[in-house]
Amino acid sequence: MSNIVYEALQSRLPARRLTPSGWTSFNAPCCQHRGHRPDRRKRSGFLIDGDEVAYNCFNCQYAAKYRPGQRLTQKMKKLMGWMGLSDEIIRDIEFYASELVYRANNGPPKAILPNGLKTFQEWAEEDCDDQRFLDAATFLQSFDPPKDLNDFYWTPDDNGKHLSHYIVRLDGTLADATGWYGFSLNQSYPHLLNGKQDDEEDDDIPPHTLAEMERLMKLEGNI
Repeated sequence: MSNIVYEALQSRLPARRLTPSGWTSFNAPCCQHRGHRPDRRKRSGFLIDGDEVAYNCFNCQYAAKYRPGQRLTQKMKKLMGWMGLSDEIIRDIEFYASELVYRANNGPPKAILPNGLKTFQEWAEEDCDDQRFLDAATFLQSFDPPKDLNDFYWTPDDNGKHLSHYIVRLDGTLADATGWYGFSLNQSYPHLLNGKQDDEEDDDIPPHTLAEMERLMKLEGNI
């Protein structure tokens, strides 16, 4: 499986070394943002382990990882920003990652849906002029090709969870949904899974991956 995060980060890498084993080392972008001296010895890097990309810095110990089917963590989003990816690109990648989460999710037998849901297409046909709706619809249409507005839902009713700021996907149909997922364009609001906060994965790198990173780093003479 391709890893969209790895591909995006590879496109922004500065001078780097790439080994046959998949290790890519380069000067760490995280150190100066965390109160450390800038890295000049290529002491950070990425390693693809199966379909998971893992980043580790042996200078300031910053770590982040991403596997398709998981949400983009705050630590990975910070790293992407430090590497020069724009807020818009990060948001697009985060939405793509949330779509993979949605596809992988098997909801409960029956879901309690938020009040007031209609598809974006229905709201558009009703000439909805709510700015929250317009912002979300514009975001869905910014993709190439644009997202199908019949596949996504919006409600002006906050439902006690600021849901008017969310794009909603359903498992199943509106009449017989087995689950739902909410993605917010507002970074201060968490993703929602069936109405509950969808907690992000932690960024602890598996010991075997970290050991392989360290071995490759030692081979390159950087630690």
